[in-house]
Amino acid sequence: MEITVGMGEIEVKKSPHLLMAVGIGSCIAVVLYDGDTRIGGLSHIVLPYIEEAHDNSHPARFADVAIDMMIGEMKRQGVCIQNIKAKIFGGANMFPEIIPSKSTMDVGKRNILAVREELKKHNIEIVIEEVGGQIGCTVLFDTSDGSVLVKTANLGERKYQLEMNMADKIRILVVDDSAFMRKLLVEMIESDPEYKVIKTARDGLEALKAVEEFRPDVVTMDVELPEIDGLTCVVYIMKEFPTPVVMVTGFSMFLGEETIQALEYGAVGLVRKPKGPISQSIGKIKQELISQIKLASQVDARKLTPVTIKETKEKVEKLTLKTTNKIVAMASSSGGPRALSQIIPELPADLPAGVLVVQHMPADFIPPLAKRLNRESILEVKVAEDLETIQQGKVLIAPTSFHCRIESTGEKGEAIRLASPASEENFHFTLADEPMISLAPIYGKNATGVVLTGMGHDGTEGLRAIKKYGGHTIA
Repeated sequence: MEITVGMGEIEVKKSPHLLMAVGIGSCIAVVLYDGDTRIGGLSHIVLPYIEEAHDNSHPARFADVAIDMMIGEMKRQGVCIQNIKAKIFGGANMFPEIIPSKSTMDVGKRNILAVREELKKHNIEIVIEEVGGQIGCTVLFDTSDGSVLVKTANLGERKYQLEMNMADKIRILVVDDSAFMRKLLVEMIESDPEYKVIKTARDGLEALKAVEEFRPDVVTMDVELPEIDGLTCVVYIMKEFPTPVVMVTGFSMFLGEETIQALEYGAVGLVRKPKGPISQSIGKIKQELISQIKLASQVDARKLTPVTIKETKEKVEKLTLKTTNKIVAMASSSGGPRALSQIIPELPADLPAGVLVVQHMPADFIPPLAKRLNRESILEVKVAEDLETIQQGKVLIAPTSFHCRIESTGEKGEAIRLASPASEENFHFTLADEPMISLAPIYGKNATGVVLTGMGHDGTEGLRAIKKYGGHTIA
């Protein structure tokens, strides 16, 4: 939306708006912008000081009043004054042959000095100045990214991008009821220069208001929250303001089920809060948190449509398990629980293959995931145990705290082999490549490999191996 800011006027708007000041001669166009909230203001200043005016009925014409008014309105809309950067344009000495500068100290120069003085008083940095000279200009300010387009008759157009690359940072909303945890999460996130926490919220109600007002790029969300719980928040966000959400939560069997539901309803990532002394696990948690936020920031928010998960209250009759010489190996990461909740319950009773799933998530959350999928599926869904056989009618989910591979056990058929615990330095734990590579020569053309979501490079070598031995691949 384009808004013209006339002489002696100010406008403060949140993205996306285009603010325009036309005919900037001796006047000054002052642009103030906060890249975190994407709120910006434009003032079309005519004269330096209101105390020198014969007519002060339009106070926004004066530098010492207009800048105060603009800053006050930005603060009212939620801007932190420390985040504001300034750009100033204009202050030309128009028609010097008609109005000698000696008699006036030209108005343009006095306006420049007054604007600099007012911004210095508020400790606001001027990151761009295009002032002075003898040519007027038109200024167009885009609040969506902080850029300013300046048009003059003799110099054409110049575009100034937002300084400090603030608009390029991933903007995060942190939601947690613990003040200590909020502070810790902010410190961990902002240790990476690509990310900026624009707001924190201590309960679900604050969180939903902040999502609507600030439109963050990613939200980190706890499950247990006052006022409105995290699961309900996820459902509302996905319906009204689709935004990638990373669940950051502790674990209990109840919270585990709630977290899996949140992932099914659209949350795209999961980080488990540290167990025991935080100081011993802070590095590990920080790396996983940054990794999950990065993956979440790459999700197309337009595809985060609400999903209705069917809740089956009746007990599903399970099939009789049979040996099989066919296997489907699935791998998923960010967005995986949601994808699995749509795929596994739809697998038919006569599927002539065993199914193995590798889901990248903290180990504690695998049993609740298996339990929930089992409740909705005609196939048996469970966490795999060491040397458990691959059977038709059964879906095995690999426990992510162990390495796993497929081995042939002779007459009993093929089984999953759980090796030594996966290193905790490998934050996704079990790699899908390992079981896929091991099963490829055993099953040959009877193997199907499927990579669903957010796996990065994991699964690439596994699919290559399956294809090499004549199997089918889907990615």
